[in-house]
Amino acid sequence: MDDFEPTLDFAALSIDSSILRGQRYNFDGGILKQLEQFDGSIIPIIQPDVVHREGLRHLTAEIDQNLRSARSSLKALSKYMPSAATSDHFSEKLSSTVVASQMATERFQSFYSNINAQVISASKVNVNELMDLYFNTLPPFENKAEKKSEFPDAIALLSLECWASENDKVMVVVSKDKGWHSYAKDSQWLHVVSELPHALSLFQPHTKITKIIERLRKDGTLENSGPLYEKIIIALSNATANMEPEIQANSFHHYEYDDLQLEYVDHQLALASDTDELLVNIVSIEDNSAVIGIKALVTVHATASFNFSQYDSIDKDYVSLGGVEASIETTYETDVLIYFGGNWTDYERSVTHEEIEVIGELEFLDFGEVSPDYSSDRDEEHLWEWEQHKKEEAKAATDYKPSS
Repeated sequence: MDDFEPTLDFAALSIDSSILRGQRYNFDGGILKQLEQFDGSIIPIIQPDVVHREGLRHLTAEIDQNLRSARSSLKALSKYMPSAATSDHFSEKLSSTVVASQMATERFQSFYSNINAQVISASKVNVNELMDLYFNTLPPFENKAEKKSEFPDAIALLSLECWASENDKVMVVVSKDKGWHSYAKDSQWLHVVSELPHALSLFQPHTKITKIIERLRKDGTLENSGPLYEKIIIALSNATANMEPEIQANSFHHYEYDDLQLEYVDHQLALASDTDELLVNIVSIEDNSAVIGIKALVTVHATASFNFSQYDSIDKDYVSLGGVEASIETTYETDVLIYFGGNWTDYERSVTHEEIEVIGELEFLDFGEVSPDYSSDRDEEHLWEWEQHKKEEAKAATDYKPSS
């Protein structure tokens, strides 16, 4: 039984050649075909060169054995063929020494192409580190006479750890080898499990979220009417209404504002510059959840009440000049995060959008030029009071006599 799963964001996969051999290299069916879910995903399958060559050697030997059986059967069937030339032609094709190797190579190349796999070189393996493992009998080397045969395992593990460290990706490695499991216990980059189905279960959110994104783009779910679209509008409306931007305005008079109202009007989602598709980013992936992000340009209708005043140098106070209600339309950019969760093995029916978060802010609102509105009776009264006040102030200045 494998060790308890650490809380990690697994970002790569590698498969020991013994696992492929155990599946009889059935790349077109069974559990190995399930690896095609990684095609086009953010999860690469990384195969060390030594593991790849070992698998290639095993498959070549298996194909060669089948070719030998085919030649034997062809020889037995030759007496039923219309001519000896036909029999000789097939026999020549099957007896070529390069046929088995070529078939195995093409088989692996096709398999890797379908599962987003790449072969990495062992050139970056630290030879001194390899020697330390060997002479100190550290995993994957074991204290036995045949430990020299474990050099390929050590090279494979060091290659994987080097790649994982350089790319900052924690990797799931599938192997039944006890030495691999022992080595991974002290590695921060490699997590070894024994069974391929177990490994695939760790990647369900990683691989399926790309399928969900494809479906969202294809169906227009993020842009057209529907439950998710309505949730996005509600989230943007609530976030907009609760924002507290800094208010800016130009006025000849001193002003204060209150009763700021922000109302969502509309939004546009950003498109990817290179494809013109809806821009969707994978923000994070956890054990049972995933978060995607979209960018939105939100249109807002803003209304605020401005109250104007003028400083009275005699009374040492501000005198009200009336007010105005000003409105503008503006836009702001924001990121919208959509949280998905559920049963990832049945993502089409069981994974749902659980939460929507708006993380952008409208920082400034510029109302431009503002001034008192004297169209109402109350503001006309303010204007009359202000004019009377100015007359009294002018008279006081005329009557002013300095003290002796």
